[in-house]
Amino acid sequence: MEEIYPNIKLDDLRISLEFIFGMQAASLDDPGSGLDADALQRLCNPPTYPASFDGDRALEAAIKLYIGLNHSDGDYNVA
Repeated sequence: MEEIYPNIKLDDLRISLEFIFGMQAASLDDPGSGLDADALQRLCNPPTYPASFDGDRALEAAIKLYIGLNHSDGDYNVA
């Protein structure tokens, strides 16, 4: 794809191709990612224990409501 880049004249196509190249070259430890060391550590080593609500009733209600949506994925795909 890099060999066709110089021949692209339309701005939208050029921007799209730049985005594709950027995604192909992206990595978590890239300084441009904006991730600090703690965020990078959490992404590379996520928790292996079950999540706890710790008395956060609003969070618990929101998660139960989300899980209770029967057709949310189908409605999303139809829209």
